[in-house]
Amino acid sequence: MLRRQAPQWNRQRGVGAGQWPFGEDGGMPNWRHSTAPDPDGPDEWRFQPLVEHDHDLSLRLTDIYAHRWVERSGFPPERTPEVPDTIELVVADEWAEASIGMRRLRLTSSFTGNSYYLPDWDGGWYEAKAWIEDVAEMQAGGVDDYRGRYGPTPWDDPESQAWKQRAARWEAKDEEEPAG
Repeated sequence: MLRRQAPQWNRQRGVGAGQWPFGEDGGMPNWRHSTAPDPDGPDEWRFQPLVEHDHDLSLRLTDIYAHRWVERSGFPPERTPEVPDTIELVVADEWAEASIGMRRLRLTSSFTGNSYYLPDWDGGWYEAKAWIEDVAEMQAGGVDDYRGRYGPTPWDDPESQAWKQRAARWEAKDEEEPAG
């Protein structure tokens, strides 16, 4: 089976692209290109870490995200404590005139390189909880897509039974698709 070449991995802690993200320093995987601009460009200055505004909410949302994303991605549960190092959860006051008084919540994953937003957020728990659960699901889907194209991520164990079952499913799927 042919696999596309995987994107280059980066390290969060200042090591350049193209180097394997795990070594003695325990760097985290990062699919975001090292020269990528901030997600919000000129409006990036508006965002502050959620933990500085609502410590408890930040911890609760991070915990929900970590557990759901690890489980849905099929990563070993032992990876869960590492997830907070792969995300940035920030908040800003909405700046659009029609949304004054509301906030904008953003999660950026250095593992996948994606950012997700909850605009016009009133700061409430239930809306944020539903949003973070949806984000974890979408991120898990992205991890699965990556595996289908390129093979295991650095957090996968290619020798595990779970990985071998996934690989068999992808091979069967590839055989069903017409050559093009």
